[in-house]
Amino acid sequence: MTDPIDQRPPPAPGSSTRFYILDLVRITAILVMIVGHTLDALVTRDELDITIYPWCVWSFMRGLTAPLFLLVSGAVQIFANERDATGRLLRRVIVRRVRWFLLLIVVGYIMAFPLELLRPTGVVSDAQWFHFTRVHILQLIGVTGLGYILVMALTRSNATFALWTLAIGAAISLATPLVHNVDFYRILPPWAGNYLGSHEHLGKGALFPIFPYSTYMFLGAGIGWFLKQTAPEKRSKVFCLMTLCAGLALSGAGRVGWILFDSETFWHSHPCVVILRTGLCLLIMSLIGLVYRVTRRFEKLYARVGKKALHIFVVHIIILYGGPGFAGLVWFWPRTLTVVQGAGVALGIIVICVSLALIVALLQERWKKRTPSTP
Repeated sequence: MTDPIDQRPPPAPGSSTRFYILDLVRITAILVMIVGHTLDALVTRDELDITIYPWCVWSFMRGLTAPLFLLVSGAVQIFANERDATGRLLRRVIVRRVRWFLLLIVVGYIMAFPLELLRPTGVVSDAQWFHFTRVHILQLIGVTGLGYILVMALTRSNATFALWTLAIGAAISLATPLVHNVDFYRILPPWAGNYLGSHEHLGKGALFPIFPYSTYMFLGAGIGWFLKQTAPEKRSKVFCLMTLCAGLALSGAGRVGWILFDSETFWHSHPCVVILRTGLCLLIMSLIGLVYRVTRRFEKLYARVGKKALHIFVVHIIILYGGPGFAGLVWFWPRTLTVVQGAGVALGIIVICVSLALIVALLQERWKKRTPSTP
């Protein structure tokens, strides 16, 4: 599984085609996600009670990892696109990206495939079908990415594309409360209904439905476009300032919405949640930008690991939760470890995943050097 962005050799520092802070943001999001998944799956609830401090804060911050990853996933696509002299997206880029996003959808379903379906009895429980048809982040990125490429192909400039994606992102967020109040399972097959909303009040739904999570990936395109217009030597400084100012404004507006509209369904569907989380994610990005400015010498390492972020995600899910036909760590220690033990396991998973990512990246670079370029 190779991200089409990975198929390009890493550009030289200062090149306009790569912005290393975004790699560091992706790395941060995926590592925090690994820690969150591991502690939630393995640590006993006597020690990790999200209804009390400080774990309530930890739980809230966990909710920012997916939006953070999706925002940066949308932003990096701007840096990887290629248009011809007329502004059209190159055909080979369209084909490559479509294949990549379709692959993510397929891998997402394979990881939850019920093996009982292949056995002679062929009996699959309702719980297994529910787990199989739930939309995880891989399917979300895949489906949103297909829409992303469609908009990119229909536009003739990155500026127009950014305006359209911002509008689409805003429309998805505003429509989320309406979508979540419709029981699409009465009209659509379960696998299709899962893409539209969580419907937790109905006891159904996806982990990462299009409404509202696709919003973050579409909004990320605006961030990417703004950065690509900035001179390469000024990008890191502009990035830190932009994300700080926008983050403060949006998180403040979202907080006001939280006070005014808080309800039982607020965190599932209200547009102010997207505003608040986007603002907080931008503040986190600003902090990561500052970290990058003092660790710039490691930017090639950030690029190698950042380009494999989705691969790291898949590997850690397999290690922790298992897959079709084999058990993961959660089968052996289901919420039975202490916090210290869980943190140790999380560190071990991170070391394994990052090491594998670096090995694969280095092998790919060596292979590219040995393979003669096509004239």
